[in-house]
Amino acid sequence: RFSLRRIIDRKQQLARELSSTWFVNHDADEFRESPWPGISLVEGIRLVDELGYNAIDFQVFNFWPTGEVYRAGDDPRAAFQYYERGGTWDKLQIRCWRHDGASLDLTSSAGHEAIFPHRRVFPIRFVLRHYPFRGQEHATRKLFSERRPFYDPTERALGWHVQYDRLSPGDP
Repeated sequence: RFSLRRIIDRKQQLARELSSTWFVNHDADEFRESPWPGISLVEGIRLVDELGYNAIDFQVFNFWPTGEVYRAGDDPRAAFQYYERGGTWDKLQIRCWRHDGASLDLTSSAGHEAIFPHRRVFPIRFVLRHYPFRGQEHATRKLFSERRPFYDPTERALGWHVQYDRLSPGDP
C-alpha cells in the first residue's frame, strides 16, 4: 500500500529531530519560487522571516503536457508551457514553516497545511509549479499502475488521493 500518512508522519518526525530553522513539505514533481522576480526561494524565505512571519502559502500552477516532447533529463519548466491553477484540494498550500519546537500537525490536511501554535502566514503567496505528468505514458504508468491500485482505503475515505479520479485509462 501507498501510505501518504506514513510519509507525513515521517516528515513531522524529521521536523522535530532536525536542527533546521525552516522546513518545506515538498514533492519531487514540484518547483517552488518566491513571488518576486530575481529573488530566490531562499532569499524570499529569509525576507518572510525578517518580517516576523513563520509560514508561507503557495499558489499551485499545474503544468500539463500538451503534445510537447519531454525526454528524461529535460527541465520540465522549459518543456511545458501550459498550466491551470490548482483545484479545490490545492487551494491551501501552507507547506513551508519556521520550526520553533512547537507541536506540528501535517496529517489532518494530508500535508497541505502546517498547523502549529502562533502561526503567522505571510500574506503574499509564493509560487508552486507542479509537473505531475511528463507525457501520456508517464501519466498512465503513474496513475494506473504505480499509484491508484495501492492507495490506502482509509486515506481515500478521508478524501485523499482524489485529484485524478476524473481520469480513466486511455484518457489523453
